[in-house]
Amino acid sequence: MSEQSRAGTVTTDAGDKPRPAPTALHARVATAVVFLLNGAAFGSWVGRIPDVKRALELQNGELGLILLGPAVGAVLGMQLVPPAIARFGERRTLRVAALLMPLVLLPVAYAGGPVSLAAALVALGASNGLLDVSMNAQAVRVERGYGRPIMSSFHAWFSMGGFLGVGVAGLAAQADVSARASLTATALALTPLMLAAGTRLLPDGYATVAEERPAGARAIPRGVGRRVLLLGVLAFICLLGEGAAADWSAVYVRDERDAGPGLATAAYAAFSLCMTLGRLVGDRATGAWGPVRTVRRGAALAGAGLLAGLLLPGSLAAIAGFALLGAGLSVLVPVLFSAAGSIPGAAAGAGIARVSTLGYLGFLVGPPVIGGIAELVGLGAALAVPALLLVVVVLTAGAVRVDEEAGDADPVRDGSLRA
Repeated sequence: MSEQSRAGTVTTDAGDKPRPAPTALHARVATAVVFLLNGAAFGSWVGRIPDVKRALELQNGELGLILLGPAVGAVLGMQLVPPAIARFGERRTLRVAALLMPLVLLPVAYAGGPVSLAAALVALGASNGLLDVSMNAQAVRVERGYGRPIMSSFHAWFSMGGFLGVGVAGLAAQADVSARASLTATALALTPLMLAAGTRLLPDGYATVAEERPAGARAIPRGVGRRVLLLGVLAFICLLGEGAAADWSAVYVRDERDAGPGLATAAYAAFSLCMTLGRLVGDRATGAWGPVRTVRRGAALAGAGLLAGLLLPGSLAAIAGFALLGAGLSVLVPVLFSAAGSIPGAAAGAGIARVSTLGYLGFLVGPPVIGGIAELVGLGAALAVPALLLVVVVLTAGAVRVDEEAGDADPVRDGSLRA
């Protein structure tokens, strides 16, 4: 047996790259399944929002307030992860969060009025926030075990899960299946899959340097708090851009470029498609360029692409601009989360919780801020704001540099994680 095999990796012929041990492969598949199912669960709700609105006879204003519930719940849920991991362990926290996510679709499905729906959506958002941070913390540890970038692929699975969830919900609506029935069926179908995925996650005993802290130590030591804050600010800017595209891309192409309703929706479709494709190749880009250059180039592509789409005439130019925005942003959040979970001396869950909370706030406040600016200077100029803010990401991309010592105790490479 070769030294590499004893250390938890598997080699083939001389000169071949080492492959991760089977346990690491299982953990990667299980974590990818959790990302996929989380996206599918949330997408199944998003796809039935119009039907729930009609069933409960909600006005647009009422629905707008109610839809704040998932965002508020997510921010609250994210704060629960660090103490939950400290008390119960990362694996147990993730397994509970993965089980809760599909189950909270049931109170959403059976909500009988605006108040009960709002409460159910807060619970849905809290479960999503809890799962989001804990699954990203697990993904960071799996990535370290691999010894190469794989974070972007996990986020690609989440995006594909969202497409799957929305697609199935759309088919159910087309077949005249009630929102209550389809959401219930989705909850019952996803729950056993989440349970099965949870059995293959990395055990808590295989900790990395960033998670090995003396008893009573701070989850985020004072010395690294500024770096975590900077990563959070960068996530805020990136997700502000995502939120702007989600809420305003179709409106911009329809109203400012006089496109028809079908062509207008192509703006966000192009953004989403390019984001998913970008995440599928993002790990290869990060491995080839390193995290700093990947973030710098991604932010430059996103900002320059959006600005070009806003400045050039015609609907197709605008759609292409949003497509480039999606392609550029696709790699940024995965790299930021990976960096937040790899800071020596800080718990992965705590770092990711801080960064994801600030990022989610950008996604939440971005669309209304864009709307307010649009009232003053026009929608085109307002959409230039996230493009210009990406200059900050280009200039401060060095914050995602992973310190050498962060990987010294990777569970696969040091032999503690074996098949």
